[in-house]
Amino acid sequence: MTTTLTLDASRRYCRDLTKKSATSFYYAFKTLPRKKRLAFEVVYAFMRLSDDISDDAAAGGDHEDVRRWREILRVSLAGDTQVHPVMPALVDVMQRFSIPASWMEELIDGVEQDLTIKRFETMDDLRSYCHKVAGVVGLVSLRIFGIQNATPERWRKAEKLAEACGQAFQLTNILRDVKEDMGLDRIYLPAEVLRKFEVTEAMLKEGRMTPAFHALMAHMADLAEADYATSKPLLSMIERDARPCLQTMRGIYHRILEGVVDADYDVFSRRVRVPLGQKLGIAARAFLGRWTP
Repeated sequence: MTTTLTLDASRRYCRDLTKKSATSFYYAFKTLPRKKRLAFEVVYAFMRLSDDISDDAAAGGDHEDVRRWREILRVSLAGDTQVHPVMPALVDVMQRFSIPASWMEELIDGVEQDLTIKRFETMDDLRSYCHKVAGVVGLVSLRIFGIQNATPERWRKAEKLAEACGQAFQLTNILRDVKEDMGLDRIYLPAEVLRKFEVTEAMLKEGRMTPAFHALMAHMADLAEADYATSKPLLSMIERDARPCLQTMRGIYHRILEGVVDADYDVFSRRVRVPLGQKLGIAARAFLGRWTP
């Protein structure tokens, strides 16, 4: 006998997965009112699963798993949500918050790209990738956050800012994870930027802290900082009950970037982390409205 997966069971599945992952986002979600928090847990679970399927395929698994994951999404959106535990809750959230299916497809495009593209020639190429894996996350988040005094023009403006915020987060990840990505034979630092600063792949593989590498990392950090600055007005545009969540996300990710800079860009010796106490402190200050990173 087939057991029907209920919406509540699907939500519990997503909540458990999100909690188990214990990422920086989890502490931000806790600041949200219940309806929006549940929505973020569901969306995050889908994104986490998408990443995991891609990572497993990259580690020697079946590349067809990504294609099958895309088909599961499409089948679910067509009405059969029983094909995976995350899908009843995901389809419900997408419908309630008017999240376009194309955005979820773009996210899958991004994780699928990780299987075939290991290098980026230009900054524009990297920006396109960052849009798929992070800018889209910003757009989806915006639909759940909601905006005040919503008009088509304000939505368009807010979406541009949400895209910039996602780009800032992804550039931060890229700078922090240079060593880890090299271990997977992935270099996200664009080739044109490597050439500009005369940094070779061999130098990255050897983990050499040279003046050239320092200058390159400082340049990329400046680009991330510009995205943080560009996206800051989004905080005053979204609904008030969502602001602590976005403040917490920004605060934690910006602290990671600060950690990279504070380490004088030595991302080879150790991975920059934000201690749990700092994450909770950032979330608490954001919730109390005392800090706008």
